[in-house]
Amino acid sequence: VFQWNYMEEEIAKMEAAGIKVVALQYGTLEDLETWIRIIGKMFDKEKRAEELIAYFHDSVGEVTEKIDTLSLEDYKNILIMSDNLKVNGSGFYEYYVGKSGAVNPAQDLSGEALNVNMEQIYQWNPDIIYIGNFTSMQPSDIVENKLEGQDWSVLDAVAKGQVYKIPIGGYRWDPPGVETPLMVKWLAKIQHPQLFEDLDMRKEVSDFYKEVYGFELTEAMLDEILNDTQDF
Repeated sequence: VFQWNYMEEEIAKMEAAGIKVVALQYGTLEDLETWIRIIGKMFDKEKRAEELIAYFHDSVGEVTEKIDTLSLEDYKNILIMSDNLKVNGSGFYEYYVGKSGAVNPAQDLSGEALNVNMEQIYQWNPDIIYIGNFTSMQPSDIVENKLEGQDWSVLDAVAKGQVYKIPIGGYRWDPPGVETPLMVKWLAKIQHPQLFEDLDMRKEVSDFYKEVYGFELTEAMLDEILNDTQDF
């Protein structure tokens, strides 16, 4: 069984029952690479593990090369919502936010799913709002002002229709995973549409699944991943 290393009580119970446990550390790009290498070792696929890590960095590098031509003034001010009035601050989010050419005003706050109020969000006034996939909250809740006692209409992101639900592929794109390069490209395309005018996310996702999973996505599957058509 694979389990997060901070879940010590659960690990102890499984080991007491005679189950072998691999405890994984969570939180950084290096941790993610370690997961891939551990699984590669266990399944005698070490060469494939290194190929996947190299593919990961090459994919992100395609974005970085263009983002590096921008100045910090060109970076978008974005907010990542984990739930209603909860935002994601520091942690792995800093990786894909920075790589995609954005600034998260909540990054100085330590942790994830941090409670905030509307006054704080008004002060941040993000250009773009992303809603994570660990919540049933949808962009329409914000854009159409459906949340009782809250007025989102005054924010720049809402006025410009820049509110998005983070996709789900093989898994949610919010946390670190093998599909993180797709998350970086998806963010970069939204944040800098002119710079990434030639980036076709449907093709990127389709090619990624062929290369990494050996699986051919249908058009309907691509719609589910990229067009917010999946049920929570």
